[in-house]
Amino acid sequence: GQFKASPGTLLALRSSATLCLLKLMIVNEPFCIDNLDLVFEILTRSTEHWQVKTNLVIALGDVACVYANVMEEYMSQTATGFFALLADPEKRVRAVAVQVCLHLVLNDIMRVKGHLHSIVRLVADEDPMISSSAMLFVTNLATKKKLELDNIIPPLVQYLSKPLSAAADESAQIEATQEGRRSQGSQRVSVTQKKKGG
Repeated sequence: GQFKASPGTLLALRSSATLCLLKLMIVNEPFCIDNLDLVFEILTRSTEHWQVKTNLVIALGDVACVYANVMEEYMSQTATGFFALLADPEKRVRAVAVQVCLHLVLNDIMRVKGHLHSIVRLVADEDPMISSSAMLFVTNLATKKKLELDNIIPPLVQYLSKPLSAAADESAQIEATQEGRRSQGSQRVSVTQKKKGG
């Protein structure tokens, strides 16, 4: 007969399947490269359950620690990359994303340049935990990377001072640039893999 399962069971299966996918990606770089598009596609789905998203965000933090160069292009995309999760409608996704972001940036695994505004906005988040995490991030970043912040703050102030429509237009332009960089990054990874194989 046809297999039937409750929504809770299907969610558990989906969560387990996506976690298994990420664990395989951690131990196999070619497999990781082949499936990153799928992972970020899942993360950008507005209909995806928050539990699946938060599990993926945490696991992506581990992937970034192992394959920082491979992940860099994906993490930095404005509209569909990791930083986009900081604006997710679900507060539980935002909460986990800012925590993982704090770990990756402060440990020099992921660059925040050009995306600091995504975190600073969360200082005013309606959720106290998210707001507190964002403030902790900004404070620690200011202490650890003072020289970098001197270069980041001027464009940050300019971005946050713009109307939402103007900021959205700029984000679209940044996204187009990042897409080009991502294509170049994929080509570099491909060349590297061929050299290793040879």
